[in-house]
Amino acid sequence: MTSLQTALHQITRLSHAILAQQSADKTQLLSPLALLPALILLRHAVKGPAQQELERVLGFVPEVELYAPLTEALDRWNDGARGYALDEEFLTLKEIACAREKVLAEARAHGYSLLEEDEIRDMIAYNTQKRYPPDLSQAVKGCFLASFFAAKSHVEVTPGYKAILQTLHSAQSALPDQGVPGGLNAWISEHTKGLISEMIGSVDDLEAVLGSTLYYAASWDKAFSPQDTKPGLFQTPQGPICVPMMRKSCQAFYSVDDNAQVLQLPLQDGTYVKLSLPRTPHDGLEPMAGYGPGHLVLPMLDLHETVDLKQALQALGLKHVFTTDSDWSPLTPNPHWYLDKAQQRCVLKMDEEGVVGGAVTLMAPAAGCGMPSKPPIPFLMVLDRPFSVNITHHDMTVFLAYVADPGTRSLDAPQPLVDQEVLDLIQRRRHGQW
Repeated sequence: MTSLQTALHQITRLSHAILAQQSADKTQLLSPLALLPALILLRHAVKGPAQQELERVLGFVPEVELYAPLTEALDRWNDGARGYALDEEFLTLKEIACAREKVLAEARAHGYSLLEEDEIRDMIAYNTQKRYPPDLSQAVKGCFLASFFAAKSHVEVTPGYKAILQTLHSAQSALPDQGVPGGLNAWISEHTKGLISEMIGSVDDLEAVLGSTLYYAASWDKAFSPQDTKPGLFQTPQGPICVPMMRKSCQAFYSVDDNAQVLQLPLQDGTYVKLSLPRTPHDGLEPMAGYGPGHLVLPMLDLHETVDLKQALQALGLKHVFTTDSDWSPLTPNPHWYLDKAQQRCVLKMDEEGVVGGAVTLMAPAAGCGMPSKPPIPFLMVLDRPFSVNITHHDMTVFLAYVADPGTRSLDAPQPLVDQEVLDLIQRRRHGQW
């Protein structure tokens, strides 16, 4: 197992531990992948007991050397999903994003506030001497990570930490002495495609902010038909609500054990959405596992959640970095800093076309299954009560969610979620008639 694979495995383990502390009556949402760049920035900002304790709680060393293989893996993921091989002649999506920021910054420096898209593309091609990849109109699909750092004008940042920021290609800006950092919030909004627009409030008591953003979008391997989406009841812990329910027949990896029904639904980029629905008494399901046909009923999702990482990490044993005894000298000569805020805000949307999600991780210091050997039994999975979502691409866990409330609503009267034909299949299954 490589260092990156170990880090990705441990960051997913940590994310499960963080979510386990949250209320079971509320929807929970976290992006393990979006935690990693922020934790790299935090680990290199401190030293001594604070750094050692952070590594112990995380279970791995979030070193800057992880960033290069991480970005290479994301480039392969994004470029491979677009259907062409990596070629030095073509710009990668990462190169386009970096070159675009440079072009816009140069334009602003020369007093040009608006540029046509064709002008931006021509300037990028001229500056890089490379060609755009085919079908760039689909560039919004993919998984994109970015990191940022901002400090107030009186904060002296060490050359060593500036080198770390350069290695991570972190966006750097000045933090206002008071009020809301509008420029940084605008940058965050741009890098989450508007999903998260105002992450940072007043910075009056803060010295700096560091963190990361994630944007992810992918289409289902086989889309749901909008005509099959009907209003239906979803049983939340607070009672039933009416939400839009998507329905389709599909081939999928499906399993049933003593605890849950589990289904893996593929996206076009090779990512899988793992849906886990807890078992209920007397549901008539027999243990099984395999790939085969069946029927899925899934609510449309519109989730917006914020997790207080400070409270969660303290409960997991991370204490020192939150005290003024922590040593922040790798970042600044100021000896009296402590980590004041640590949180992650996530948005996850799921509809007939696919999945879109965004995440921002913020750290703010202040002073002071297998193939079956016989024909499979058709499955039925109706997610009309709280369930779990795990969106994973190989070793990278992009999002984890526990859906107590889908976040969507339907004003129409609820309709039966399953056709009579499928109900007949359920009855035959319960009586062993296959």
